Amino acid sequence: MKARNKERKKLSATAFYIIALIILTVFLTVPFIATAYIVRYFSEEVFYEQQKSELLSYARILNTRLGPDGYEGILADAGKSGAEVTKEEKIKVLNEALTPDTDQIASASAGLGIGFYSRELDAILTYGPSADFLQTIGTPIGETHPGRTVMAADKEMVVIGTMVRGNIMNAMVPVVRHGEVIGYIWANQLVSALETALQNTANVIFSILVTAYVIILAVIVAFFLMIIRSEKKARAAVEASAEKALVATKAKSSFLASMSHEIRTPINAVIGMTTIGKTTADMEKAVRCFEKIEDASKHLLGVINDILDMSKIE
Repeated sequence: MKARNKERKKLSATAFYIIALIILTVFLTVPFIATAYIVRYFSEEVFYEQQKSELLSYARILNTRLGPDGYEGILADAGKSGAEVTKEEKIKVLNEALTPDTDQIASASAGLGIGFYSRELDAILTYGPSADFLQTIGTPIGETHPGRTVMAADKEMVVIGTMVRGNIMNAMVPVVRHGEVIGYIWANQLVSALETALQNTANVIFSILVTAYVIILAVIVAFFLMIIRSEKKARAAVEASAEKALVATKAKSSFLASMSHEIRTPINAVIGMTTIGKTTADMEKAVRCFEKIEDASKHLLGVINDILDMSKIE
């Protein structure tokens, strides 16, 4: 029965620690998930803001490559600025003059698309990398294209949507020369490429968070295991002490029973022989009684000495 009670106590203590560990894990998991969600949200916001800023910077750089007189300056230098020059000829001259700069900047980032648009000619002049987008040269943009809003409002704009290239993030900068908007420059990136890059970034952040979570959880589990082991050791020590005490108690009981017999036997002999010796008139019989009394006394003295020696040892 006692053994069963001990086992029940052990199980109840272990169960308590397991339940405490589960509760602590739940409380730790909830803020972890919340943190992961918040980090993901803000990392997404920061990522897209960074991409917008980067695309705008590419468009502004390309704008600086265009001369102070804009498209008219290039046409004038090539002798193609007159009214008699066809639209197709002007587009060809401008494309040949601007493509090297467009391709150079387009090569700065994988997947980047960048180019010039002419408001007067209503046509795409360059689209880099030219090897990928040569077929778009000379084509206009749609009536609802955000590039028209950029030129009308003379204001930079970054939008995400389906345009000439597909589903893209498109950063657009108006081209202004001599106080007049003569077109716009864009720099864009496929949304699918941005989502892949964002997912890779999120995976790295999530991996860091998971690693931190696992380390913290491992430390907590190790702490609980240490407590359980310490409690088991303490319980084992208490049980060992109790076992020793029980053995000692049994030994003392056995010792007392043995000493009781060893002491009572010679004393009874002394008392009995003394009574006989006092009442007998036979001297020989009295002598034998005194001899037995002597033997019993010596035996009793030996027992007492043994008890005293045992006390000294203890």
